[in-house]
Amino acid sequence: MATPMRVMPTIHPCFATLLLLASACAGAEMGGRASGADDIGNSGLESSEGTVTAADGSVTAAGSTTDSDDSGDDAPSSLDASATDPSDTDPSDTDPSDTDPSTTDTGATDPSTTDASVSDTDPSTTDGGTSDDGATTDTAAPDAVDLSGYVLLQANSFREIVLPEGTIVPAGGVVVVGRNASPGTFQDFWGVNWGDDVVYVEGLDDFPVINGAETYTLLDAARNVVDGPSPALTVATSAARVDATLSGSDASAWEVAVAPNSTAVPGLSAATGGTSGVPYISEYADTTGNGNFDFEFVELHIPL
Repeated sequence: MATPMRVMPTIHPCFATLLLLASACAGAEMGGRASGADDIGNSGLESSEGTVTAADGSVTAAGSTTDSDDSGDDAPSSLDASATDPSDTDPSDTDPSDTDPSTTDTGATDPSTTDASVSDTDPSTTDGGTSDDGATTDTAAPDAVDLSGYVLLQANSFREIVLPEGTIVPAGGVVVVGRNASPGTFQDFWGVNWGDDVVYVEGLDDFPVINGAETYTLLDAARNVVDGPSPALTVATSAARVDATLSGSDASAWEVAVAPNSTAVPGLSAATGGTSGVPYISEYADTTGNGNFDFEFVELHIPL
């Protein structure tokens, strides 16, 4: 019996070509998987020291990973973004308040820090110091002193005169009380020419009346003794205060002149010392000559 002959199927040339291509593709896919490369083209490689080197050459710390997302971005997500974070140059880091005029302290030169309540040149507001309780005390000389109601008392030939309302005397000025003469006539007799620092009060032929042995005492409006009594004046003499640091009753505080008409100078005191703003008796004079008693006077001085 004859052995049957196996007939090999005939492979069409086109089909053979397809088989070869399929085999080649399969081999390429297996080779790719074995190499560990992914399908998105990321070229980041892990080194033997546990660091990861990115495609741009930067190195991350051990244990960090690179982010291979589907976008194909090869920037390492684990890199510290603060290195390039725009907040490093955020304008808030250069706060305009550093140069903002509103934040500049102008107190050093701001005229508003110069306490307007204390003037360096106005004597009426000069601060003389600070008391124990923190309050400021004003020790500056006053601009003027009101002697309204003050009393000049004459003893041994008793009489007095109360200074009228509105007797305001500039600091450093004087009050002259003349017996019975107008201001102009009085100045002509004594050869003086007063300024605004002299206040004249006419005694209306009642004060002073000097006949010898008279003394004078100054009282305030409450009739408290301010100065005196002065030493008794001898007839036809004058007495001028030379030292106001001494009591008005001290004879050494006075200088007596025996030619009063030519030596007395009403309206001008040469005395030294005294308390600022506190009046004292500074001069008094009898006169010589017939009918000249109208020009007798007593003077008060207000020291600065």
